[in-house]
Amino acid sequence: MGMCRRRTIAWGGIAAIAPSHASQSAETSKSATHVVLESYPDWWVRKRRAPPGLVVQGAEDLEELNRHMGFLHSLGVPLTLAERRTPAFRFFQDLEAWGSREAAPAVNQLMSPDSPLTRLIGQLIGEVFPSPSGFLDVAIYNATGFSQTKGVRKMSLRLVWPGLLVDADRSLRVRDLLVSRLVAASAEDAALKELEEQLKAANPVNAYRPQVRMPLCDRVAPLPLRGPERRPFNPVGVMRFTYSSEGKMKVEWLCEEADLDPAEWAKIGCLRKEGEANVEPQLTEWRMPSWQPQTSVPPSATRPGRIKVRTTAGSDGPGCGGGLRMRARHQASFERAGTLQVVERTFACTVDEFIAKMDLQLGKASVEPDGAKVWKQPSSQSLTARVAVTRKTDLRSPLPPTVIGRPNQVRSLVVIIAPHTEAPKKCSLNNLAEPKPRPSPSAAFTPKATAGEGGEKAPEAPSSPTEPAIPEGQLFTAAQEFHAVGQGELGLNIGDVVRLLMDPQVGTGQENVSAVEKMNVLEASSWAVPVDNTVQMDTTFNESTMYSIVEGTLPSAAVDHGLSGYDGLEIAFSNTKENVSAVEKMNVLEASSWAVPVDNTVQMDTTFNESTMYSIVEGTLPSAAVDHGLSGYDGLEIAFSNTKEAQQSIIKVDVASKEEFRIFYDLLGPFSWSSDKISEANVDSLHRISDYYHVEIVKAGCEELLLRLPPTGNRLVQAHKHGLNAQYERCVLDLAKKGTKSDLQD
Repeated sequence: MGMCRRRTIAWGGIAAIAPSHASQSAETSKSATHVVLESYPDWWVRKRRAPPGLVVQGAEDLEELNRHMGFLHSLGVPLTLAERRTPAFRFFQDLEAWGSREAAPAVNQLMSPDSPLTRLIGQLIGEVFPSPSGFLDVAIYNATGFSQTKGVRKMSLRLVWPGLLVDADRSLRVRDLLVSRLVAASAEDAALKELEEQLKAANPVNAYRPQVRMPLCDRVAPLPLRGPERRPFNPVGVMRFTYSSEGKMKVEWLCEEADLDPAEWAKIGCLRKEGEANVEPQLTEWRMPSWQPQTSVPPSATRPGRIKVRTTAGSDGPGCGGGLRMRARHQASFERAGTLQVVERTFACTVDEFIAKMDLQLGKASVEPDGAKVWKQPSSQSLTARVAVTRKTDLRSPLPPTVIGRPNQVRSLVVIIAPHTEAPKKCSLNNLAEPKPRPSPSAAFTPKATAGEGGEKAPEAPSSPTEPAIPEGQLFTAAQEFHAVGQGELGLNIGDVVRLLMDPQVGTGQENVSAVEKMNVLEASSWAVPVDNTVQMDTTFNESTMYSIVEGTLPSAAVDHGLSGYDGLEIAFSNTKENVSAVEKMNVLEASSWAVPVDNTVQMDTTFNESTMYSIVEGTLPSAAVDHGLSGYDGLEIAFSNTKEAQQSIIKVDVASKEEFRIFYDLLGPFSWSSDKISEANVDSLHRISDYYHVEIVKAGCEELLLRLPPTGNRLVQAHKHGLNAQYERCVLDLAKKGTKSDLQD
């Protein structure tokens, strides 16, 4: 009873915080001083949608917010807030290092008084911001934990300098100066070089990125995994850098986490700095950093001679004026935050059928003034199908459906409309003519004919009349390694099997003397699949036996290029291991944008008609299924392997009975989802299964019904087990008011 009373008091204090946040809600996100990360509907949001943000003005409101953040952080339920930076804000730095699934780099490896990185940062900050008092303090926060976005552990450190006020321009200049110093010092300092190698060994994609998440607050994973990652910025301590007149620097810990209250840590780590009496705060005095090149440019005297370059047509180099050949500089494309992406598709059905299907999936469409029908999802992502009326004939001229939104939103919507649309066919003058053989880039330096003595051309060797020509499209194996030269060539390893699409050597007598034997290339793919990692596949999708890619073979480029429904992709296969492969033949998906590992899947009835159906075994659903926003399987057909479970047609499911799983599975078919199918009789089993398999749409429907059912002791245990914060708070408050001793015993 004492434990229940303490929980009631704690949640009673939390409940008092929610009205305070609601009273400070902003009307729009632009007018907010603090916003909710990813618009996450946290427990304090009484409604299903998070507000655009909070308006915190004045020292009293800020102190109250810091007190609430510290209180909730001490309870283990940190907020998910981010603050908008003021024109002048406290200088901060974010250090991030990716690890593996098991471990992340240690915090003291980067930040400690003896760390080479700490001393480099301290020296640079002391040069840029000379302090009259002779010292500078920095507060360090640690958010190391498991990142749900990439599925690995990540070390995140936030360094806040409370005594330094900067603006956006100065902050970027100091960041660039720090990066250049790190690059230069890593080549000379053995300790920094060793630290860099350790970080790259942990994960090769480590990088520095600026963040604005508030201290003591948690990060929210983006859709479709929207939820706290349980790695808030926890305080580590305050470190002091003391600078002497002799140019020496001393680094020491000033205080640690236990020395200050959580509210004080929130106050120290806050970046916003409001002016007083409409007077902007003064920026900290600094010395403008200047970039110094680390490598000297050689003088022109070392290369006095020049070579005039002549092009194929005979002109004298660039601009027909001679000189050195100028190499084209590739302009990197950057994607700014909030940039909208537009994807067009063509109708695979009639316009009326498309409109009817979209109304079933996304609700009734709204009609814009120009006659366009627009379907929108709750997260402000929009799918637009335009049907315009021409003025001359007054006939309906349908324009292709257009998907508009952020890149992650567009990908999920393209998957939704994939069964009803097709990729647009690009027309160009090159497509009108027959494809002609084109030599590889490295063949540009090969003589076109072998010259004999006296400058006469040697006669070409006639091809053997008995030897049949090798047909294009046949499979061949690489006899030796081939290193690609330029973008137009394909690198090969010994044993790679590829299909020959065009053979420029046909008719030249060199069919059998090529250094690399004929090879198979994917016809409509921008990436190549290593042949040793693939098995035979029926690309016609007509026969009953089809095959899937084995585990670990799908390159990341397949996901990067947004392949959906294979996008006309033909998978290369090897006909050398069909009978001896450890993985037996398997079913494959037609409308999948990711590959299912073969060893981790079981048979599933893809027709939805037969009585025997199977579920995925524990831990087998790849993270890519969640990353691509697959909900209700989205028409997905699960591959299976010929393992023990598949042979016996039996799979053990501990979370539910066969009948309970059948009810759950009926909600996942096309156009079968409805919250009305969830009742008091099946809500417990449906919530248990959906939580086990991470089917968020079913889980959310169950949670809505549970909030309407009477609170009981069993509901309290259920909410605690599955992390239902709103239901847990509701049951605790009800039992505290009406509960008896027998309820606690039950």
